Amino acid sequence: MVSSGFHWQSLQFSGGALFFFSSAGLEVGAILSLLGGVLMFRRRPAGKSLVIYGLCLGIASQLANLVPFHDPGLDIVGQLAGVTILVLFYLVVVISRQLVPAQMASVDAQG
Repeated sequence: MVSSGFHWQSLQFSGGALFFFSSAGLEVGAILSLLGGVLMFRRRPAGKSLVIYGLCLGIASQLANLVPFHDPGLDIVGQLAGVTILVLFYLVVVISRQLVPAQMASVDAQG
């Protein structure tokens, strides 16, 4: 008997690898975001790009976790909440303005 259609059971052999790489992606994204945040705190412009790369990697990894590879009862609402929070952080970082050197000098002089 020939079956047409897609079966989730066919993804079980690669489910462990997908989970590993998505979890590793979340960890690397968190580390990049942390390092970028520290650089931004020290008023270095290179930190913003690190935060953006880290958040993009985190969003991609979180979306990869949405693929139901071993449990049809996967907590999709929790996963989507995580993606939403990462997207909001991404928007805050992208929209945030960057101080030019003259403004940085006046901020340093004030306090």
